[in-house]
Amino acid sequence: MNLQLAELTAETTSAPPARRPGVRDARAISGFAVLFALSVGMAVAGRLLANEALALIGGYGVVIFGIGGAPLQLHGQLNLAARLSGALLVGLSVLLIAGGVMADIRGLWDPVAAAAIVGGAAVVLHLIGLSRLGRPGLAALRRPMIGPPAAPAIRRRSQLSLLLTLAATAMWLAPALSTHDAAPGYWGMLRVLSPFWFAGMGTLLLAFAIGRGRELPAALAALSFGLATTLTPALVYAAPREQTAAKQMQLTQYMLIHHHVHVTAGIYRAFSTMFGGVAALSQLLGIHGTLGPMSLWQVATYWPVLLVFLRIAELRFLAGRLLNGSGRRWTAVMLVLLVDSLGADYYSPQSIGYVMAIAMVGFAIRGVNRQPLRRLPTLTLLTLAGVALAPTHELSPYMAAGALVILALFRQAPWWSSLPVGLPALAWAWVVRKPISHNFSFSALFNLSNFRPPVTVATPGLHRLSIVGIQSHLLLLALLLLIVLGAVGFFTNFGRRWAWAYGLCPIVGISFIAINPYGNEGIFRATLFAIPWMAILAMKARRPRWWPRALSRWRVSTPALAAYLILLLGTFIPAAYAMDGTSVLASGDVAMVRYMMHLGAHNAFTLGVGSASNPTDGANSTLNYTTLEWSQVANVRALRRPQPDATEAAALADRYGLVALQHGATGSSPLYLVWSRSSMLYTNAYGLQSEQQMRTWLRVLRHSPFWRLVDRSQNTYLFKLG
Repeated sequence: MNLQLAELTAETTSAPPARRPGVRDARAISGFAVLFALSVGMAVAGRLLANEALALIGGYGVVIFGIGGAPLQLHGQLNLAARLSGALLVGLSVLLIAGGVMADIRGLWDPVAAAAIVGGAAVVLHLIGLSRLGRPGLAALRRPMIGPPAAPAIRRRSQLSLLLTLAATAMWLAPALSTHDAAPGYWGMLRVLSPFWFAGMGTLLLAFAIGRGRELPAALAALSFGLATTLTPALVYAAPREQTAAKQMQLTQYMLIHHHVHVTAGIYRAFSTMFGGVAALSQLLGIHGTLGPMSLWQVATYWPVLLVFLRIAELRFLAGRLLNGSGRRWTAVMLVLLVDSLGADYYSPQSIGYVMAIAMVGFAIRGVNRQPLRRLPTLTLLTLAGVALAPTHELSPYMAAGALVILALFRQAPWWSSLPVGLPALAWAWVVRKPISHNFSFSALFNLSNFRPPVTVATPGLHRLSIVGIQSHLLLLALLLLIVLGAVGFFTNFGRRWAWAYGLCPIVGISFIAINPYGNEGIFRATLFAIPWMAILAMKARRPRWWPRALSRWRVSTPALAAYLILLLGTFIPAAYAMDGTSVLASGDVAMVRYMMHLGAHNAFTLGVGSASNPTDGANSTLNYTTLEWSQVANVRALRRPQPDATEAAALADRYGLVALQHGATGSSPLYLVWSRSSMLYTNAYGLQSEQQMRTWLRVLRHSPFWRLVDRSQNTYLFKLG
């Protein structure tokens, strides 16, 4: 189907007529049912054996294949990409809604009862789906699927790609399993990994370029690459790669302890549905606490590994709706994986919001093939996901709804498609308008500074390390390389409505950032949602008339693609991992926060030495703690000397008490001071404090009569004033 015919038929075709499931459909329906049963067994075995990996794999499998796949068992005519994408969307939505409702309504928390109700309904739907297959459908399972025979050259390329993928996977997996770095520094795991890991990554991209024209080789190469980029740091560090995950763990643990949250008490509580859903699932699996075996520490550590499966599935589904041919579809997926080094896949509501937004657009958009579901099922699915996403993340539903508005304006989506996504988000924003208003300022409206990345002002006499510039510049270079390809795709299809629609969808994020800077991280969020559209446009590019046809042949295009992907790999690896030393969550930081939780202090204050990177940042969302920043306290010259001494320790005590009083402290309020190695690396990298200053501060505080060391866990120290 050429592009002109695709554009014509995309606006006139409707969902296909119902028919009895064929061989592929029967295999998918029965396969989901089998995976559901296996997942239940793994989850039960993992809980009984206290094996967290087994429990989590089984639990996620139940959510996706069991609960998520259940309604789709009634739809026989669905390709595997649509079925899997729909299962992810339904499963996540049910988990979020169930957890959110139980946590929002006091006294309703009962994950066992919720699991019995939802699980029972899922079992019934799976049985109905299997019964609809009938004897012909079940008999079809025993027959091999006979497709058109592949040409010998294509078959040889597929076999070569599979062999290279297998070899490359072994090359990166062996170093990942054998390398451990409990205290990463600058350049993170890149300093300690074997050269075989890097060679394996390059070999994977070569394997992908060779086998991209066939689904299986391309899918396995892309999946292996995604696992290499997420499973490797999880194994090497044995810790979450983002310190902000500590805040999310604290909120989830709060749900597990209190079983209720006041949604109007703060911005994190206002959008806490993910924490409720994960807490409910964790309670069912026997996971509790923030450290140790069967704890949220492992949930957060391996969360990016789960997310890479979800991202690849949803990206492939979206690409399959908009692009012709396996080669273009999987290349678009690989471009997104290589360019996105933002690290937004850590344990957070944003990570779930991203994949759900992609799935919602994929089901609503009109593309090169027929929409997977009819109008009513599509509306139902979008409504379910919209209701789930609205109280989960403050930005993702608007990104999806905004994109659907633009697509509808250019007749690339139904006019009503944005309503089931946007209306629940607006309704929830009204419910939690109080905490939202505290995080919104009219002075930020259309302010150019909204588009600026977070700014850290270096201390006079200090400078940022070169690694900071290298990391940010390589990220920008990768984006520019993709933007160039996207521009080619746009201008070679300049007169088509879909080209303008896809080209304007990235503007949605920028428009929202013009309204609110989203904590000066909005530009990164907008970029995250823009990357898939640029990759789709890049793969829509047509060969100009003046372009030599010989350069488009496989023997030329494959090496060129491999070289381009390896170039992006050269930008991705440093951009993704260079700053791991400053971002990997230290177990000592979490242990210290756990210690403070057990203290149960009232109206307490915490302050991180030297940096805004404070391990207790989440305490004010879960405990009666107020977190202050170093810049609020140490803004006097006496506290910024290169060599602090006992005088500065006394001055810090006086200044800290004064600032705490200004923020509501009383004479009995405990004042805590945190010193951590991760903060030391952060402050040194951004020129806030030198390593020598930070180490001197630690020595001075330990010998000061004003400060008392009350807890130490590895490289994290907790001091108390008085």
